[in-house]
Amino acid sequence: MFNKDSRICFIGDSITHSGLQIRRIYDYLRNVQKLPLKIFNCGVSGDNATNGLLRLE
Repeated sequence: MFNKDSRICFIGDSITHSGLQIRRIYDYLRNVQKLPLKIFNCGVSGDNATNGLLRLE
């Protein structure tokens, strides 16, 4: 369950990097569920799963 200190990091490619889908998720969690989350967009255009996993460290 999320609490006031929870954070979400989205990793992915250019679709993630654009932030459109992340904004929809953030708006829902913040406004409908009333969760004070911190959201981080870590999408990189042209990225792939291998590079995304390497960046997690």
